[in-house]
Amino acid sequence: MLFGCAAKKEPRIAKIDDGYDPYFEFLKSDILMLEGDLRKSTATLRKLIAKEPDVAFFHYLLAYNLSQDRKIEEAIDEARRAVQLDPGLLDAELLLADLYSSMQNYEASIKVLQSVIRKDPKKENAYTMLSRQYLASNDYRAGLQPLRELLKINPDSFIAHFMMGSIYSNYLKDKDSAIKSYSEAFAIEPSSVGAMTELAQIYIDKKDLRKALELYQEITNVDPDDLSAMLRLALIYYELKEYENSIDTFERILTLNPDADKITYYLGILYESVGDIEGSLKSFERVPPSSGFYKESRLMIATIHRSSGNYEEAERSLSNGIAKRGDIAEMYEYLAAIYEEQGKLQDAIGTLKKGTSELPNDERMFFLLALLYERAKMKEKALESMKSLLRLNPNSASALNYIGYTYADRGEKLDKAQEMIERALHLKPDDGFVTDSLGWLFFKKGEYEKALKILLKANSMAPGEPAILEHIADTYLATGDRKEAKKYFQKALDLESSKENHDDETVERLGKKLEELEK
Repeated sequence: MLFGCAAKKEPRIAKIDDGYDPYFEFLKSDILMLEGDLRKSTATLRKLIAKEPDVAFFHYLLAYNLSQDRKIEEAIDEARRAVQLDPGLLDAELLLADLYSSMQNYEASIKVLQSVIRKDPKKENAYTMLSRQYLASNDYRAGLQPLRELLKINPDSFIAHFMMGSIYSNYLKDKDSAIKSYSEAFAIEPSSVGAMTELAQIYIDKKDLRKALELYQEITNVDPDDLSAMLRLALIYYELKEYENSIDTFERILTLNPDADKITYYLGILYESVGDIEGSLKSFERVPPSSGFYKESRLMIATIHRSSGNYEEAERSLSNGIAKRGDIAEMYEYLAAIYEEQGKLQDAIGTLKKGTSELPNDERMFFLLALLYERAKMKEKALESMKSLLRLNPNSASALNYIGYTYADRGEKLDKAQEMIERALHLKPDDGFVTDSLGWLFFKKGEYEKALKILLKANSMAPGEPAILEHIADTYLATGDRKEAKKYFQKALDLESSKENHDDETVERLGKKLEELEK
């Protein structure tokens, strides 16, 4: 046998026969592996084993190569052969255990690792590997035992304390024991970012933000460039309402990473929270159109200007945003809402028309456009928008109800109107407005008793709606019950008049109906 069978032994060089040098071939295989040529390295090892079949170390190396090539079953055979040839080659046993684990044969892996520990009780990685096998087989408490045994041998084992903390925290949900274990690990290695991070997360879960804050402060002291820790620190400051500290930390992050659009957006929120409107607007303006936070930033800029009564700047911000990102529906909708709020209905309509042109499949945009047309008394345009919506979504209850009600109110296409309203009601059986549409349809058909029953049901589903109350009053009047008609007309008038933005035409119409009843 040419070489010693254990990795820790120096290989013995045999006599070179016929120009064949096993030591050279071994070195060649090792160099090929280091160079990343796994195939040639493996081929060289196979030649070595063909010449020297009883060298355990060669079988171990071949097993390792095969494992890297994902030829697991063949790798297991070679690792077993290495262990058979040299039971003291513990690295081969550890590799065998790892291979069993990759095949999810945790029972076999555990047996191998227990064998390693019996042979060398000071083999620390055997204990940690054994713990992981128990975890993989869902025996979490058993996973603690190898680590406890390791601590008897080496009470200052950082990895043992750290892994125990992880098991308590992530598997057994025992936060107090986890804190104790992580704290032990932290005491052994005070600069361990991993231990501090895990501890901090537990304190966050326990809502103890002050302790979490102290740990993240220490992490950033150990590694001032740790952006993840700095972000967490900034967010904790925010949660604690220490806005100035949060802002300072976010600014430090931006110094290290000026293109961090998420941080820029958070800064805008923070500046707004402390009343620094100029800083807030400046931050939001820095968020680029390519950012996932561009929409929120533009909407926030518009909201800030709108809240201060500066509608012109709000409009400018959203118009500029639309020019750069015409694919964001919410910007069209918000700009239209700002125009509508100022009574600029035509500008609002123009904005949503542009939106439906840029985003022709956006159902909500067509719906909102129809409502604006309705408010502008442009009934045909409203109807066309709802028809466009229905073409996009044949099951849009809103479009079905609107079109069906419009036909019914006009007294035209009543059968078609009934079909559409009933489809809408099937989609929204508990909707009082759709139910009202059906009742009004039957009113238009002259089926007053049926209409009244449905309309009263609609009123119970959506109480206090002037339109429904007016329909009930009209139906009572049609049946000759002037007393009930007057009562419902009065209710409708009172409710409509009390609205902050009541419709003058509706108030006038209801008033006239009541006057007629008084005659």
